[in-house]
Amino acid sequence: MMKKYLLPTLLCASISSAMAGEWDYPSDVATVTSDGEALNYVSQRYADVGSFRLRYVTESKLGKHYNFDVLVGGEYKHQRTVVLSVDNDQRVARIFKSLEDTVIRNGLATTTVELENPRRLEALEPPELATGSIKSVNVNVFDPDLRTMDKVPQPDALWKNLEDYPHSIRYVSKPVSVLESGGKLYLANERVRQVDAKELQQKNADTGVWETSPTSSFLAQEGIVEFASEAALSSVTYDMPEFAQVMAFYHLDHSLQYLSSLGSDLFSEPVRFDGRGLSQDNSTYYFGPKAAMFGITGSPDALDADVVIHELGHGIHYQIVPDWGYGHTGAIGEGFGDYWAGSYSYRIQYAQGESFELDTFANWDGLFGFKKNTRSLWNQRARYFERSEYRPHEYVGGELGDELWSTPLFQSLKQSVAKYGQVAFSEFDTIVLQSMYGLGRGMKMHDLAESMIFVANKLYSGKEYAQILKANFDIHGLIKEPFRVVNTPKFIDPEHGIDLQIQRTLSLSSIDGVARTDLAKEVGFSDTSSVLQKVHISGLSNGVCAKPFDLTLDIQYQVTSNQSVRHWQHTEQLIYGQPNFVTPVTSVNASIPDADQNNNLGVKSFSYDVYAQKSISDNLGIYFELEHAKLTDLELKLTSPDNVVIRIKPHEYSSGNTFKRYFAAGNSKELDALKGTSMYGIWRLEITDFAHQDTGTLLKWGVSELSGYQCENTTTDNNKKPSTTQSSGGASIAWLSLLILFTGAWLRNRKYY
Repeated sequence: MMKKYLLPTLLCASISSAMAGEWDYPSDVATVTSDGEALNYVSQRYADVGSFRLRYVTESKLGKHYNFDVLVGGEYKHQRTVVLSVDNDQRVARIFKSLEDTVIRNGLATTTVELENPRRLEALEPPELATGSIKSVNVNVFDPDLRTMDKVPQPDALWKNLEDYPHSIRYVSKPVSVLESGGKLYLANERVRQVDAKELQQKNADTGVWETSPTSSFLAQEGIVEFASEAALSSVTYDMPEFAQVMAFYHLDHSLQYLSSLGSDLFSEPVRFDGRGLSQDNSTYYFGPKAAMFGITGSPDALDADVVIHELGHGIHYQIVPDWGYGHTGAIGEGFGDYWAGSYSYRIQYAQGESFELDTFANWDGLFGFKKNTRSLWNQRARYFERSEYRPHEYVGGELGDELWSTPLFQSLKQSVAKYGQVAFSEFDTIVLQSMYGLGRGMKMHDLAESMIFVANKLYSGKEYAQILKANFDIHGLIKEPFRVVNTPKFIDPEHGIDLQIQRTLSLSSIDGVARTDLAKEVGFSDTSSVLQKVHISGLSNGVCAKPFDLTLDIQYQVTSNQSVRHWQHTEQLIYGQPNFVTPVTSVNASIPDADQNNNLGVKSFSYDVYAQKSISDNLGIYFELEHAKLTDLELKLTSPDNVVIRIKPHEYSSGNTFKRYFAAGNSKELDALKGTSMYGIWRLEITDFAHQDTGTLLKWGVSELSGYQCENTTTDNNKKPSTTQSSGGASIAWLSLLILFTGAWLRNRKYY
């Protein structure tokens, strides 16, 4: 759904979706050749879960997928499913299981009525294809939209209607296949057909009678669009009501033909649409009737190919996963629709040697009205919170959930095209489509991300699509790794050694791990009794002061005894030595305000003066220490004197309730954007709490020039270990500068909060 409003909401864990989907990779070599064998397999493997009944079967390039309903004590659980995937040799490949309810309201699992009792559409229809013949005609369209065609900058003030557009209107002529019947032409063919929507109807569960569904946004019927001649159809212009219908028809049909070229003939019947179907500034795809309805307020939605193709995106994911619902499917569906539209715009611009606002969705339609409603395909700030609900068009952790999913997909596409050229469009789009097969109700973003990497490796093992995807998913935390390195200092005191903490994210039956570094003997570990594995590595030697070294984790693990042994490898870059701050870190002990129940964020600001008149290279250190009952609620935003913004998510570094960490320019990638800017002036720290109920305290923080690193057992006055003692000021200032500035500078050496 292309909504024209965005709700700034973060769902707390107490009301958010529960833990849901999970992939199993069986260790046994079993074959499944029929629906009955599939039912027997899942019934035996998951006998403790309940009983199962087959819901549907789909086929993909990688094999067949059997989707089962779950019944517990004979009661059908609407939100749960098990999906068994077999490869093209009919061998069991993997199993997606979603065995918990993911959307809870007032303590009860909700039911998506549309999945259990789909609605139908009452509408005027064009003549049947059998009554005439298909004819090719050229039509005027915007492709993908007028702004992109003209390369027009975004306006200072939003446009209210089409007359506000500052340039003359121009078109491109494109061929379409239309129905000729009874001497007239209709926007209909074997793939898509224009209808005139009247109402939605739903079946009464008690009587079985179809009744009008409560919908108030349908536009009054205007009749089926028909044309007396080719000339009449070819001369339709933007100021005619028929133009929105022609635009929707062309772009839907063109995208469906592209789908077919990828080997994805998903729709058994023509997709129905009404380019002037809704009276509001919004568009929607309806699952039951497989119909796309487009709004007309401001600029008609169908005048932007992004919106048209986005709505088809919803139809695509429903065809691949007919029980699409619960879990994170709301935001995933919106993100996929944005990606599918962005992929098309990028593809045609690439062929023309052009590049205009590739990272912006709805860059025509989103600039009409009273609020800008474009969306980004490059939101690198968005981070994944597994336990949040991710409904359509809602903010989680301060960022839009739709963009969290579309961004890594679209950026991976761009990087793939840069590496492999034109062929990457079809290959990468194929990966995106095929990865949805084998999933079902309750899927979360990390489930689909894992599937996408699996499919990329299977379909294109000789190319680096999987690596590209993983790198982009990792930026947002979308890969649910079996292990996380947490609470581990990046800057290592060689005398003390490395205190490594490894947190497992899954319940495991066996672990066989080893930690390796060139600076010490390797250390093995195998404890499965604790979620947090603590490993100490001592005897570090031969390190280079202030330089990085690698710590590699190599772990073989098994989730259960009947699953295959899997391998996880991770390299953590650490720094030999600890940064020396010229100015001691300051104790603050300031409370962090909590967000309230009305979704008003909790925000507190702090300031810190730095008087070292130097450019930042590898000479700046930053330290944070705070406690909070739920670190996932928080974001730290640090703004430099040159207005460079650094964002830190404490939960990405720490488990539990404490975040304590040094960052040093040159050795912390988080500070790379500061290089070459000035450290002199006021540094501002803003701490934002996004969710209600949990509180915390900023204990200490500081920004300082560095005098070097502590790497030895002895110290000098100018090479001392970082101090975290109480300080009366917050500035970083060298002794020579202090002598020059004398008392006046000391009086101005202060902090604010």
